[in-house]
Amino acid sequence: MLRFIPLFFLLVACGAPAAGTTSTSVTEVVIAPAVSVVLPTDTAIPSRTPEATDTPEPTATEAPTATTKPTDEPTATPEPTVAPTPDTAREFALNNLAVKESGGIRLEVARVVVAAKSELSDIGFEKEEKFNDYDTVVEILYRLTNTSEQKINIHPNQGTVIIGNEQINLTEWMFAASIGDVGGEVFPGVTQVGGLWLGVARSTPEDITKMTIAIDAPLDEEYSKQGEDFYFEIDLSNHEFQEMPADLK
Repeated sequence: MLRFIPLFFLLVACGAPAAGTTSTSVTEVVIAPAVSVVLPTDTAIPSRTPEATDTPEPTATEAPTATTKPTDEPTATPEPTVAPTPDTAREFALNNLAVKESGGIRLEVARVVVAAKSELSDIGFEKEEKFNDYDTVVEILYRLTNTSEQKINIHPNQGTVIIGNEQINLTEWMFAASIGDVGGEVFPGVTQVGGLWLGVARSTPEDITKMTIAIDAPLDEEYSKQGEDFYFEIDLSNHEFQEMPADLK
């Protein structure tokens, strides 16, 4: 940027005295018109250019992981576990053995299992002291249906069983190892599945070929006897192991 500064020049004119005179010379002062002189302004010092910051180095790119090559051989499929076949000299089971109707009740001996107690470690006989003195055990499973139009009382787990020369009162076993809920007061149209385990003192599984079950007749709501007692002669001579049907589970 330029600045204008006015300057004034003082001009002095000295006149020479005229000839023959002694007068003092007169000095003429002339003020010259101002002349503007343009002076350059101070040149601005350029600002300092900031130094470039350090450019961060690029991070290292991870190498791709190796792709697993598929194996040529297929994965072996595990074979299903097959339950071992029980030794029928020590354990056998039979289904659908006998059925009878009386007093509005249809009662079926649906399954019987006869076994050495040591073959049935999953049952938990060791938790019930009543089984301690017995090596042979029997399961009786009933299927019971009230076919009448009234409530009926019946108690299959309070009957009597005869195996060999041994008579067994089921009432002594009904609280030891009951299965499901069967008997008591049964409403019209209701079906129940249940039974119990019992101990046999005088026979081994191999000895048992038949069994007799006797159960008192049903009672109506007034506890009057309805129909005849249930009496089953069960043939157990076929010592084989039949799996439990799905409808009994």
